[in-house]
Amino acid sequence: MKKEKILAALMAAAMIAANGAVFAEELISEETAIKEAEEVIETAAAYTKVVLEGTAAGANGNQLYITEGETEMAINTSEDTLFITADGNKITFGDIKSGDSLRIIAEEAMTMSLPPQSYGHIVIKYEEGQTVPVYAEIESVKTDENGNTVATSKDGMYEIVIGGETELAPLATRQIVGLDAIKKDAKILAYSNLMTMSIPAVMPAEKVIVLAEELASEEKTEPEKVLVNGEEIDAQIINNDSVYMLPVRKICEALGLEVKWDGELKAISVGTIPMGVTFNIGENSYTKARMMPMTLTSAPILDEDRTFVPLDFYSEILGADVTNENGVIAVNLTVTLD
Repeated sequence: MKKEKILAALMAAAMIAANGAVFAEELISEETAIKEAEEVIETAAAYTKVVLEGTAAGANGNQLYITEGETEMAINTSEDTLFITADGNKITFGDIKSGDSLRIIAEEAMTMSLPPQSYGHIVIKYEEGQTVPVYAEIESVKTDENGNTVATSKDGMYEIVIGGETELAPLATRQIVGLDAIKKDAKILAYSNLMTMSIPAVMPAEKVIVLAEELASEEKTEPEKVLVNGEEIDAQIINNDSVYMLPVRKICEALGLEVKWDGELKAISVGTIPMGVTFNIGENSYTKARMMPMTLTSAPILDEDRTFVPLDFYSEILGADVTNENGVIAVNLTVTLD
């Protein structure tokens, strides 16, 4: 549904541009406007995140419940979920209380369960009257006729204008951030009280916070060792776009769980049916005990004929205690699926 709205809005914007938009300095042809809109549509169609607004309504483990009107949703979180306040201060899961206003950057894919579930990448807590930042992953950067840097978001919804008065800052560090940090694939939070009604919306940024791992005050230790119930095992660790993944057969068999592969369906089952877990390569949808599927930090991937799943598969699906500290991933499970 989100994609259809984007397509319709962008095509409408293209038609407006072709007929002379309020902010345009010169008219462009309808053909040119539609071509430009189609380029944005193609980029937006590949973007998998959505913005959810709601009120915190409780928590269960790493799962955060939010309500929007009469709609309730469950947001799965992990150690990689970023929790911040609207003014850019880092907080923790425990700082979220029932009744808090939240803006969540979540995966577009949601389960069909009640309540529906998604995975939250960023959770922004804000107070009434605060300026809540716009989250953007940058697709392209250009310089306009006034010398401003203009960053276009991957969802095709924003053109963020960064001028000489724009404050640039990193998140939770004292390092200096320059315009060189505003580049393709960079992740930013942009603050502005002004925005055009066009699509993409043009917003002159008063402040931009760069969410970049390379700007972190301390380098994150890459895990090199895997422990299963206290025993070190020889298991490859894959860093898949900042999501650590482990081989499902190697880990699950070490936990005492049976693993089966269906070559025709490209599907894996762990444990016994009906109490086991099933999932398919490339689909971020994990079904446990024949219940509604869950969305995790990543879909299963195949690497040299071995299936890898994210760490939260072992914690959220299998119920294991999983830690990633000081270069060691530890998976502990005493209750098996049967």
